[in-house]
Amino acid sequence: MRKSASEVINDLELRIANLEKQSKKFPPKAVDLNKLSDTEGFWNMTLSDLKAINPVLSTRGLQKKNPKMADIIFFLNMAASAWENTQKGRKASTRIASDFDPRKAVVYFDLVFEDVMARYDQAEILDKDFPSLEGKAVKNIGRMLKVRVGNEGHDRSGALLCKFSLDSLEQAENLMETISRNTIGGHDTIETDVEYFSAQNFMFYPQGLRGDSYSIDGDGDSDGDLFDYLEDQGVI
Repeated sequence: MRKSASEVINDLELRIANLEKQSKKFPPKAVDLNKLSDTEGFWNMTLSDLKAINPVLSTRGLQKKNPKMADIIFFLNMAASAWENTQKGRKASTRIASDFDPRKAVVYFDLVFEDVMARYDQAEILDKDFPSLEGKAVKNIGRMLKVRVGNEGHDRSGALLCKFSLDSLEQAENLMETISRNTIGGHDTIETDVEYFSAQNFMFYPQGLRGDSYSIDGDGDSDGDLFDYLEDQGVI
């Protein structure tokens, strides 16, 4: 008996969820470190040198008494990425804003519900319970980052578009370090302590929404890398 289109799609979503679950146990494919720019320089780099290149790169996994190979490979991948970004130069430096406006500065992020993962785990979350769980996740993020989080409702994908004001560049640096230290995936995805809810895609607008935007890794829709911006402003 042939499966319906919806059944095929559901099977694919469950397979993707399974792969995502496995990726939390096993690291992504290790970077070929011998193909990096200036390979000799990379291999001669010390942890202190690496800290100077990227001070927010966490060594938490390596500080364990008996670290797993997954932690070591993940750290090397992140170190390789930091090294390559340094070798390419700071592309965002020519686009960096000249000042900071505390009246307009704001940070946006997405609060995401991992629907596919919940279905994979066969977790039953009632519609009437969803708002309270979502609200708790928002409060937990606010408590972690020490900010008051507001929101502009849900986007087309179902993510809750959250925001909070940015008081200073020093606060931006502290937020960058906190987010990087607590990341569970990529550079800026953090847990909310509410199952299946995560915060991600943090975007910093030092001059408000009409100014340039900066993300922690410089990827996505941002105009530049937050670390480069803060360094240019003399904060780091």
